[in-house]
Amino acid sequence: MIRGNGASLAPMYDLMCGEVWESVTKNLAQKIAGNSRGDYLKGRDWQRFARECGLNPKQVIDRVGAMAKSVIGEAGGGAI
Repeated sequence: MIRGNGASLAPMYDLMCGEVWESVTKNLAQKIAGNSRGDYLKGRDWQRFARECGLNPKQVIDRVGAMAKSVIGEAGGGAI
């Protein structure tokens, strides 16, 4: 999201998981470093994405990690 004071990743309510529906594409709405499938993303892809968007790569990696841990925790899947 781009605001007057800078850019940041969109809140999680902008995301949807298609894993539970066979007829829904697993492709992301926006490519991350050229990847359209989330299961192929690696840390270096998020770093590239951050640089392409003018964001701090470490902050993006930290935020993506925090969101992943939160999702796993909410789903009852333990720690990553």
